Amino acid sequence: MLQSLTLSLLLLLPAAQSEGERNGDDAAGRRRAIAPTDLAALVEVSAVEVAHDGSFAVVALRRIAGDPGRRGAGEAVYADELQLFDLRAERPGPRSLTRGEARAPALAPDGSRLAFLRPGERATGGDPAADETEGVGKNQVWVLPLDGPGEAVQWSRVEGGVVRVVWAPDAKGLYLWRRRSADELDGPAPFDRERPNPWPGPPATVDGEVSRGPSADGPSAAGPSADGPPDEAWRWLEAGRGERDPSVHFDLLYQDEQSLGRGLQFGEVEFLGGADEPTRPVLTGWRDHGGAELSPDGSAFAFLAPPPGSDHPQRELRLALWRVPSEGGEAELLLDDPQLDPRALVWSEDGARIALAAGPAGDRAYGQVGLVEFDVATRVATPRSAELDRSVGQVSAWGPARWAARVEDSGDSAVHIFPRGADEGGALFGRAGEQVLQFGSGGGRLVVAYASPEDPCRLALVEPSGARRELHAWHAEFLLGVHVVLPEAATATSNDGTPVPYWVLPPRPRADGQPPRTLLSLHGGPSVMWGPASRSMWHEWQLFAARGYGVVFVNPRGSSGYGRAFQAANWRDWGAGPAADALAALDDAKLRYDWIDGAQLYLTGGSYAGYLTAWIVAHDRRFRAAAAQRGVYHLPTAFGEANAWRLLERHFGPYPWDDDTRAALEADSPFNRAEGIHTPLLILHASQDLRTGVSQSEMLYRALKVLGRPVEYVRFPEEGHELSRSGAPRRRVDRLLRLLDWFERFGADPANPVDLRDPAREPK
Repeated sequence: MLQSLTLSLLLLLPAAQSEGERNGDDAAGRRRAIAPTDLAALVEVSAVEVAHDGSFAVVALRRIAGDPGRRGAGEAVYADELQLFDLRAERPGPRSLTRGEARAPALAPDGSRLAFLRPGERATGGDPAADETEGVGKNQVWVLPLDGPGEAVQWSRVEGGVVRVVWAPDAKGLYLWRRRSADELDGPAPFDRERPNPWPGPPATVDGEVSRGPSADGPSAAGPSADGPPDEAWRWLEAGRGERDPSVHFDLLYQDEQSLGRGLQFGEVEFLGGADEPTRPVLTGWRDHGGAELSPDGSAFAFLAPPPGSDHPQRELRLALWRVPSEGGEAELLLDDPQLDPRALVWSEDGARIALAAGPAGDRAYGQVGLVEFDVATRVATPRSAELDRSVGQVSAWGPARWAARVEDSGDSAVHIFPRGADEGGALFGRAGEQVLQFGSGGGRLVVAYASPEDPCRLALVEPSGARRELHAWHAEFLLGVHVVLPEAATATSNDGTPVPYWVLPPRPRADGQPPRTLLSLHGGPSVMWGPASRSMWHEWQLFAARGYGVVFVNPRGSSGYGRAFQAANWRDWGAGPAADALAALDDAKLRYDWIDGAQLYLTGGSYAGYLTAWIVAHDRRFRAAAAQRGVYHLPTAFGEANAWRLLERHFGPYPWDDDTRAALEADSPFNRAEGIHTPLLILHASQDLRTGVSQSEMLYRALKVLGRPVEYVRFPEEGHELSRSGAPRRRVDRLLRLLDWFERFGADPANPVDLRDPAREPK
């Protein structure tokens, strides 16, 4: 049972309802069906900060403000908020701290002030012409007093904005992080920039400003001329770096998620002493300090960067551990292990050790990311989770002698505790069916944001003893008014004996009185996992259940959370093996549930699962309709088009021009099986999606149109790969409705069942 729960909160918690009520038996008629626009009722936690003494916590929330079903003026937008919870009180809160945008909170060590990020404003009497250099409209550092009344004050005015902030241990200043492109750094790079045979020398300048070349009135005597000799013409070209000029790329990684990027970038750290004071550079230059972590005593930063002697940093696939004084200076190499690939780090509370989230070098696709403890004095690194065969995520120091880490396991995720200097650990927080979203630590306490099948986001406190206390349920009132269906777990056996975990969300009765339908829902990645509390899918699955669709969701081979062997079972097999697993789960569910009708089956998935959806319908005819979202469909093309091209390298390797690799990529490309697709297919893609690229969705659509197959193509403007999770609220609702609309348009006639796997019978 829940511990230390107040009576008022107990009355609100939806878990107090009976299982029958949660799965739809509501004789009193108090609850309604979940609707598409209920997206606006859900909150998402992006960060949890706990005071050093464990007395209170600050939680960063994001919610949708307005009606996401409204188009045009006044349509819904995202709103960020910071809330405070008093961990000593019987009624802990929350108390709202901010009005307007606020994210990435950072508590001062003494708990007296809170720094956070918010778009900067123009200084009083400021010159609008200086808006760009002062970072107006970009995220800046704001500081709010917590030990008395007062409003938040903008502290920084940094060109390009701030991406992260932490306090100095004495609370007398802040360290802030920013991103700078290589073209903005001083001096020559210590590695080959890989630009083919460039002209020497910088662009010509006039009064310190880069010349834009000749004006409309004719060539400028002071600047480079387009009519000049070749070296001057080059300088004229280099001076053209405005938004309306061509972008020039010679870096290996040149794509962002939604646009062509600024090329090679580095994270830099600056010190800010007070409001509107000039910042002082601390960590700059040709190393990326974006992940640098400040030691507890404030004397040094530890960071991950390529090992000594590396070539271009974008070609280095392994990182080393470095340390540098917090005042700046020469970096010191702490750990360079050719067998180890660290991804993130955190200091112990006494600064004597560093915990690394690290995987085996050269195995980024399948190697499990473990907890490695590094002793700063002895320079010895020791694995602490080697026997776990699961990956750790967020890591934090918990008290003076323990580490806390989020661990994925079989569809759930929990906070595990690893004692310093010991080779053992165990779960501290997380019950069956729960997934930890974010957590923070302080004063020996943990504050955990987590999801459950009943509720997509709650907050709980874990005491040093391990005792758990529920703090808040943001959705309690909402959940009392809607039907929520609980998933049921099962395991199927694939055609080669592979065990396949899956869950079934039973359907609510359909409004039209027709029999229920069944949706097979697939996850992307491929190295991710779903579970009964998957936060990103909670609303979507509940919506389908509300509309009379039972949902079968599955973790086929290649999924994380089941150990390396299961995750690596899709090597050069993105299609046949995972497809067999998914269909085995559906077949097994059909045997278990008499409401599953083999003539009323539907299929969808996004990203890798968009690929898998297309692969399945190219080889199997059982589905009445399918929807492939933001997928890749011709793998050799994905190598050149998608910014996740290394995913293919690691799963099919080495490169498409290798004969064996090319053969494997072609064999696993759904586009090459387009002639086998007879199932009505909806293809959804976002115009600015550079994770998977756009052209392959067009290729598949055109192929099916040429073949005369039932296909529809939907393109979302101004959106990228994260449309379903963080796209504009209205477009997220639009996407959900299009999926429902497509499947409704291809419902079967119960009086005339059709075996869709029979090539002689076409779906009507």
